[in-house]
Amino acid sequence: MLRDFKLETFFSKWEFNVRHHMCASDMETMTINQLLSFATDEDREKWDNLPLKYIETYGMPELRTEIANTYDNISQKNILAFAGAEEGIFAAMHCILSKDDHAIVITPNYQSSETIPNSICDVTGVSLDSDNNWDLDVQKILDAIKTSICSRCLLLVCCSFFEENQFL
Repeated sequence: MLRDFKLETFFSKWEFNVRHHMCASDMETMTINQLLSFATDEDREKWDNLPLKYIETYGMPELRTEIANTYDNISQKNILAFAGAEEGIFAAMHCILSKDDHAIVITPNYQSSETIPNSICDVTGVSLDSDNNWDLDVQKILDAIKTSICSRCLLLVCCSFFEENQFL
């Protein structure tokens, strides 16, 4: 049984009832009109005529093709698009893990990245060190692998909240 997502329950009560929302993970940097100002005439025409209907199960072929084009050796048939992170995390965890597996989850993380595996198998959380610049102690991961109650540690889950160029 999947336990309650306490963070989501908290947000459902407070997220849109506060004066200053300081913890959003979505981007509120521009309006749709501002975004569409970057579109070509052809793309704008597609947007203006986009029907509100169900799409193909794996995502819109055009979107999947554009995503695949950002890689050297992947085609759209290798891409599965989701409406948001939660669906992708749920699908991936249920495809990868079984009840006899062990997942190690680096925390803090998206709550579902720990809650969903925990509904499937044994999970060990390994916390980043908040007193040491949020560093990861690799020995803690090795210890979690060594003390695993099953014969194999199948999955290590982590999520980077850092800017892409922070370490360049």
